[in-house]
Amino acid sequence: PPVVRDRANILGLLDVPAGHRRELARANETTRRVTLILAAAHRAGSEIAIENPADRGDPAHQLLFQFPEHGPIWLDPHMLNLKKQCHLEDATFAQCMLGAESQKYTTFWFSAGLSPSFRQLRQLVCSHAPGTHGQAAGGVKSPSGWNSAPTAAYPPDLNLFIAEGFTACAAQDSSTQPHTEPLEAAAPRATAPPAPAAAPAAAAAQEQPVAEAQADD
Repeated sequence: PPVVRDRANILGLLDVPAGHRRELARANETTRRVTLILAAAHRAGSEIAIENPADRGDPAHQLLFQFPEHGPIWLDPHMLNLKKQCHLEDATFAQCMLGAESQKYTTFWFSAGLSPSFRQLRQLVCSHAPGTHGQAAGGVKSPSGWNSAPTAAYPPDLNLFIAEGFTACAAQDSSTQPHTEPLEAAAPRATAPPAPAAAPAAAAAQEQPVAEAQADD
């Protein structure tokens, strides 16, 4: 497939082939909407995380640097605004260290509540011998589809890591909330006692003059 963006033109090259312009516009709009949803969730008090392949075009990171013109999602202006607005941290790691067959360096951006867990991903640098992983996970399309399809799903250990990270964050949040009684255990509402009925003697006294008047007639 043709290149539709690079580092200098992260939202799209000027000469994108006509057959790929709609796809490029849809991808950019999807990214914009995702950032708006995540920003709204964060403002409402949620912890957020977003994942995508690592930036392979930054020469300052020699471990990852491969393609000088690589234009990752992380350079999209909407993504950069999300990171600044929500004070997100980042962690890049090799999925092979969590059981993936391919090396697949991946980046997470995450909010402060997830930091204690997700920062640990930075330690997961591929330690396998060169050639262990064979072909790269992506970049080639055949009649049967993209070669990235088999590696699209997370390895089970990464799924577990993410689940435990969010669970630990939720547990921490709940421990700092004020204790409230369950609804069914709440004390019943106080109600005013009913007015006492008139005493029988008083009622008879009130009726007596009427009886006497009728007798005089």
